[in-house]
Amino acid sequence: MRKWLAILVGSVFVFLSGQTLAQPAKLGVVNVALLLEKAPQAQAAGQNLEKEFGPQQAELKKLAKKLEQKQQDYQKTSW
Repeated sequence: MRKWLAILVGSVFVFLSGQTLAQPAKLGVVNVALLLEKAPQAQAAGQNLEKEFGPQQAELKKLAKKLEQKQQDYQKTSW
């Protein structure tokens, strides 16, 4: 019984391997950046993030400008 099962399993593997070798391999390319840019879910997530973190980002930009101005003032007075 095991012998017949082994023969059956072996013949199935041989048959399936012959099928895969007979057909050319198909490859697909996915542009993930474009997919994320155009997907409605990604756009909605981007809007939610902008709404949630927009004020913090504006505050950081304001602080960065203040710091840059202080650096320039320091450089002017130190020389």
